[in-house]
Amino acid sequence: MCILSYVKPSVCCLFSFLIEKIRELKETVKDLTKDTVALESARARLESEKEQLDMSLKEAEETSYEYQVKEGKVWVQA
Repeated sequence: MCILSYVKPSVCCLFSFLIEKIRELKETVKDLTKDTVALESARARLESEKEQLDMSLKEAEETSYEYQVKEGKVWVQA
């Protein structure tokens, strides 16, 4: 039995439909919120990994340059 039994059945049916759609939207919002949190976490992790890779690259470039200087492969002009 419809809560709004004093109104026309078509209006009651419409309200029932709208209530169901609102419930579905609430579930969708919950899912999207979880996905957003997961994406933010992944983004932060990737940024951290990128920083580590950038530092490793910089160290490798410095080591390579030092090796080239040691081997006499780099000429420094005075």
